[in-house]
Amino acid sequence: GMEDLIRQAFLHVEVIGPHVAEGHYDLVGPNGEIILPQVWETMIEPDWVVTMHMWPMPEPPPPPPPPPPPVAPPEGAADAVIEVPPADGAVPPPPPPPPGAGPREWLQIHV
Repeated sequence: GMEDLIRQAFLHVEVIGPHVAEGHYDLVGPNGEIILPQVWETMIEPDWVVTMHMWPMPEPPPPPPPPPPPVAPPEGAADAVIEVPPADGAVPPPPPPPPGAGPREWLQIHV
């Protein structure tokens, strides 16, 4: 019937095609009356102009909020360097502290 013809016409139309396939539209006759698909065959007359009105489409979901900015460590916080010893059990010598780091600003832990 007419519903199948309408669905086929919009089968490959982006955005509104899926809404048409789901029946999200009204067919409106020349006098402004909505023509239900069940009564199409008995109601339509030759030479009528029938208008298809799409139902309002849902708004797209809002984009997710941006991630929070990285949190800077508190002033005076020290970085920790953790090294795993070689498999033979020998502990390598520690690397030198970063340039400009004093004894309280640098921490190294050997495991």
